[in-house]
Amino acid sequence: MRGRSWAAPLHILFFGAAAVLAGCQTAETVQAPLPVSKPPAYAMAGGDAGPRRLQAMREMGLAPIPGNEVGFYMDGAEAELLSALRRQGVSVTRVGNSLILNMQGELAFAPNSTGVSPKFAEALKKLAVILGAHDRILIDVTGHTDSSGNAGANRKLSEERARSVAELLIAQGVEGKRFILRGSGAGEPIASNRTAEGRAQNRRVEIKLAPFTTADQRASYRRSVAP
Repeated sequence: MRGRSWAAPLHILFFGAAAVLAGCQTAETVQAPLPVSKPPAYAMAGGDAGPRRLQAMREMGLAPIPGNEVGFYMDGAEAELLSALRRQGVSVTRVGNSLILNMQGELAFAPNSTGVSPKFAEALKKLAVILGAHDRILIDVTGHTDSSGNAGANRKLSEERARSVAELLIAQGVEGKRFILRGSGAGEPIASNRTAEGRAQNRRVEIKLAPFTTADQRASYRRSVAP
C-alpha cells in the first residue's frame, strides 16, 4: 500500500466530476461560438487613407482612366445620375471632373438620427447601380449636422451618417475599398442654423465622385518612393 500511486484515483475523481458536469448540460445550454467581427471595408479620412485606396484599386485590377478619356467617362456617369436621381431630391453638381451629390434635410435624416430615410435609401440603391457600372470612380462620403448639441456629439453623429450611407451602398454591391468617409460635424453649414429650415438643410450627407486617373497613380507612386 505504501508504494501505490495516487495518480489513478485522482484521475478517476476528475473524470467523474467532468462527467457529472457534462451530464447536467443540455443541448440548449451549449454556447455557439461568437461571430468574429470584420473590420469595415471602407476607410475613414486621415493618415494614408488616400494612398491606400489607390493601392487597393490597383490590387483589384482596375486600371486608371487615361487623361484624355476622363471627361468622357465622367460625362457618362453624370448623365446617368441626373436621369436616375432627378425625382429623388438629390442634387448633382459638376465641379471639374468630379460630381457632388447632396440630399438635404428631412429627406435624408431626422434630427439626431443616423438612419437613412426610405426616400434617400431608394436614391442610394439607384446610385449603387450606376457606381457598379462605373467602377473607376472614387467615392468620398462626408456627413454633416446642424449646430444643435455639442461639437463632439455632432462630429460623431456626422461620421455615423456617413457610415450609414456607405454601408447601404456596400450592401448593394459597391466595393467598399473605393470609399473614404469623413464627419465634419456642424463645421461646414450651407445655410443658417438660426432657423428650422436652415438646420434641416445642414443635416445632410455629401457624396463626392472623382475619377481614378493616371495622375492619381503617378502621385501615389511618387509618395511610395519618397525618402
